[in-house]
Amino acid sequence: MGLEFHCVDAFTDTPYQGAPILVFPQADGLVEAQMRRIAREFGYSDTVFLQTADRVNQWHMHLFGSRGTPQPFAGHPLVAAGATLIHSGTLPAVDGETAFKFRLPIGEVDLQVRCESGKVMHSAFRMDCDLAVDAYVPSTADIAAILSLPDGDFIGMSGHVPLNLMGPMSCFIVPLNDTATLRQASFDRAAWARSSATATLPPQLLAIAPAGMQADGTLRLEARLFGLDISAQEDPPIGSAMPALASFMALSEPADPLRFVAIRGSGHGRLSTLEVEARRSGQTVMEVRVGGAVTPIAQGQVMID
Repeated sequence: MGLEFHCVDAFTDTPYQGAPILVFPQADGLVEAQMRRIAREFGYSDTVFLQTADRVNQWHMHLFGSRGTPQPFAGHPLVAAGATLIHSGTLPAVDGETAFKFRLPIGEVDLQVRCESGKVMHSAFRMDCDLAVDAYVPSTADIAAILSLPDGDFIGMSGHVPLNLMGPMSCFIVPLNDTATLRQASFDRAAWARSSATATLPPQLLAIAPAGMQADGTLRLEARLFGLDISAQEDPPIGSAMPALASFMALSEPADPLRFVAIRGSGHGRLSTLEVEARRSGQTVMEVRVGGAVTPIAQGQVMID
């Protein structure tokens, strides 16, 4: 039996940029053990299996890491899987927006895919945001040591200070002065272990820096994700941290909806561009939408016994 797969690059319109994601759009009948074996065999950072749900235009989404470990949520695979449903012909390429839902361990997530002239142009996920600010963070000296920076003078961005966002997708966000500092940063596990971070922080840290403006005046941020489960050689996708980043930015940015662009990889290889829109009530983000381009790279079949 052959099972169709598609390799796509998420959050880019340029082949071999963005985040490479492996998607199986018609995985009905597979059990978790088979999915784990396939994910380990291919070794992608994210492998997605879609199985039809009991309602029209809904799918169960099963997500696995390179070692076959189940993952509860990630942003890049969501937009990749949404676009692949249309790239693969599972759903028709109807001009305008097609809406559907994915069911994940964290709950249901809405997808919208926009087509023009029968071609996928944009894929986005939308979800409710339920994150609270934990004001306690390590000292700037400890944070500088964790990021291998010479001192705490590099930490901070106009109107923003490090904050811990707690909830289903918790993230510790550290604003830095500039992109040069961001690109030099590296995660120091020993410094993390010596600090209060081990007891007070989630396992991932998102460092950000201002990167100018888009042509239309939209704020542009460069971002990198660090953590205990991330090797020093990786520059991992940042999509899962976007709800936390939107909540963080809303604390000092007055616009509603709040819009910004997050880029990843400009100093470290594969470039991803994520368009983020957040709707809010006061300083609290209620809903976040994250989208971008998705580029098909390859397709084929894997044999299932």
